[in-house]
Amino acid sequence: MINAKAALDAIATELCQILEIELLTDEYPNEISWDVKDLYGNIVAGEEYFLGLGSTQYSYNYCLVPTCDYIFTIYDSIGDGICCNYGSGSYSVTYNEVQITNGGSYGSEESVNFGCSRIERAPAMVKVMSAGKFVGNYARIEIDGNEIIFSGDRGLNVVVMNEYGSIISTQSFDTHISSNNAEGFVSFISGLEDGSWVLISVRDEASNNLTPDAKNAIKSLGSNKIDSLGYRHSWCIIGMKSAAADTVIEDYNPNGVASCTFLTSAPTSTPTSMPISTPTSTPTPMLTSMPTSRPTPTPTTTPTSAPTSAPIPVSLTPSNIQSNKPSIIPSNIPSFPLSETPSSIPSSIPSDIPSSSSCEDALIPIAFNGNELTCTQIVDFNLCDNELVASHCPKTCQMCSEYKCEDSQAPFSANGQNLFCVDLHSFLTDEEIENKCEDLVALATTCRGTCKICD
Repeated sequence: MINAKAALDAIATELCQILEIELLTDEYPNEISWDVKDLYGNIVAGEEYFLGLGSTQYSYNYCLVPTCDYIFTIYDSIGDGICCNYGSGSYSVTYNEVQITNGGSYGSEESVNFGCSRIERAPAMVKVMSAGKFVGNYARIEIDGNEIIFSGDRGLNVVVMNEYGSIISTQSFDTHISSNNAEGFVSFISGLEDGSWVLISVRDEASNNLTPDAKNAIKSLGSNKIDSLGYRHSWCIIGMKSAAADTVIEDYNPNGVASCTFLTSAPTSTPTSMPISTPTSTPTPMLTSMPTSRPTPTPTTTPTSAPTSAPIPVSLTPSNIQSNKPSIIPSNIPSFPLSETPSSIPSSIPSDIPSSSSCEDALIPIAFNGNELTCTQIVDFNLCDNELVASHCPKTCQMCSEYKCEDSQAPFSANGQNLFCVDLHSFLTDEEIENKCEDLVALATTCRGTCKICD
């Protein structure tokens, strides 16, 4: 079985491949244009309507991230190409030192797909979110901020990436309406190569006709939660074909939004910044800077030298159960009984929403694979180069000019589930969001754009 988490750690940073374009215009260069688009239709390179002299040679070089999904298109606004009625124009396109096309006589336009060079890479961020019918009714899969649009609707929405991070397929299977669709899903998964990344998000409802074979197919991706999926529940996975159980990123939520997020950055010569989920084979030579996620098997014989820095879980709603720990977000209601004397230690959390002139780090920690990272720990782990992290901790990461007034793009934990600022609109009205932002300083410092702290 494949250890998917180990595979994640082994993926190298993104590299790029050189795209070379040679163009000899005909006698009417103002009719000529060309572009290169990615999978999402974004233009990553191009030129429009040359204004220079006719019969002129142009050369271009671009460095493109390896992917299977580029399309080069050359156009002629009159429809006679660049050869051979009004000059002997021509073009050639070379990618990674291999010529992929050439020509000149093409009428109005001519296109070619290219890419898929075998260079190890990984997206900077993969985000998969699932909302059942009653908690938002959506399925979102984003890769480096680009949302994948599905042709289907209800059921399992699937994106497959090869081991190098390139998208090779997107599919939807309505396993609510028909067991035939579940069989189609099984056939689809069985046809994937071992090591393929499989991202799945449930929209609306997927359990009604999710057959045992379909569940086993999902378990072959490393899932150990799919058996819990119920009617109109939320579930997502960043899985891998033939992955061992518990080595993938998976979330199940019967009462709210499920969220799965994978972050990566360039490999470093120092230990990884994120804690691993399993112990190493030998003890580390020094104390770790992160608190453990579970109690030690035996009590320690001496007290710790300092209080733990482990963040306290966040709640967006007040609790009616007294806690023996202070909450990181102030409660909407006073605690009972009221204290008869003022506290002798001032609060570490400001009572007012930050002013528009200030730049504040998010007070809610980043949620990552069951761990929570504060902005203080972000510095310790040297993570500010990650754009998603920088949006969460703009003051610490010295990115105030970009993110002082913007929502954090990182996931955070609230009410026992991972959320993003955009999710607030799924279960709160605009008025409720405004009230929460006024009452909860930690929320305002995290969802700065949603809370309009700069207005």
